[in-house]
Amino acid sequence: MARDGYEAKLHRHARKFRECSQPGVVLHKYATRAESADKAEVLKDISHACAWVALAQPHSEASLRMGPYDLSAILVLSRLLQLRGRCRLDDRARAAIEAVASCCDLLLGDGNCENKQDWEELRKALPVFSKRRDRRKAKLHCGNDERVLQFGEKHAEDAHVFKRVRRLNQSICRWRSLDVVECQAYADSLREQFEKCFQSADVNTAHLRKLLYEVVWALSLPRSATVCSADPVQLDEIAVARLRATAAFQKHVRTMLAKGIELWRECLCLEDSQIEPVLQYVRSLIQSFERTHVDVQQACAAKQWQKLKLLVDLVPAESSKQEARLDSEISFATGDLEKEVALVPVLHVRRRTVIV
Repeated sequence: MARDGYEAKLHRHARKFRECSQPGVVLHKYATRAESADKAEVLKDISHACAWVALAQPHSEASLRMGPYDLSAILVLSRLLQLRGRCRLDDRARAAIEAVASCCDLLLGDGNCENKQDWEELRKALPVFSKRRDRRKAKLHCGNDERVLQFGEKHAEDAHVFKRVRRLNQSICRWRSLDVVECQAYADSLREQFEKCFQSADVNTAHLRKLLYEVVWALSLPRSATVCSADPVQLDEIAVARLRATAAFQKHVRTMLAKGIELWRECLCLEDSQIEPVLQYVRSLIQSFERTHVDVQQACAAKQWQKLKLLVDLVPAESSKQEARLDSEISFATGDLEKEVALVPVLHVRRRTVIV
């Protein structure tokens, strides 16, 4: 949820589906009622199913089969797309399908894709859109027709959510296509652009948002801090150099991302909805690590990860302030105690001097 308490409708719908006690029953309900529903209801259900797939973190959870009917979100979406027929898609459904297509490209490009056959079937069921804009659609968007305005107000927000997810998925696919040298050169270019953005008196918010979407997918999962082993493995010089280069690269990525999010949320006080996929991706990485290691403090570069955890609202601001206040009180009390201990020998010497 956003820091200001606002939560987009699609994000709320996807969250309720994740928190549902019986998601298999919900999937079966959508799959069965689509056979007798009209085209408008089918388009609405398609947008909901696309939200389950596109807003899942990680996206692989959308392929998990559940319930007594052995259904998953991508299977239900494939069924809904087959029942759509040749019904014309609105802006929201079109943006939703394009976001799901980017999720399919992302998952199928991964060598460890789970339920790969289901993802391939979904990719085949997705309609292919031509790049040429529909003349009728362009004509409808002109003017102040009341029907057009109502349509835009109702679906514009949802369409923006799907477009942001698609933009983020395209970023990771772009990072995957680069080799080591190209990746480092691209990261150096992003670093220079971030520095110019931070030093600018008038920040270009559109450019800052673009940089956040570009750099977040270079962020890797937190790695557990090294522990002394009884049988250490000796690494060659090439492996050591590669590990050091990767660690330095990730350090710069975490620094840029933390500064960018802090500038967006704390300094400029802009809408969280515009960078919600970025925030959600950072949350998913931290939560994935904490499922096995309890807290991100046990990771390498713990201070940077703890700062990111605070910036994406995984640590409540009040609790962080209380912890800081408690630390200051403890340090203050410890300092007073040390002063008292230091004064004890002096007082004792003075007492002895008086007695003598």
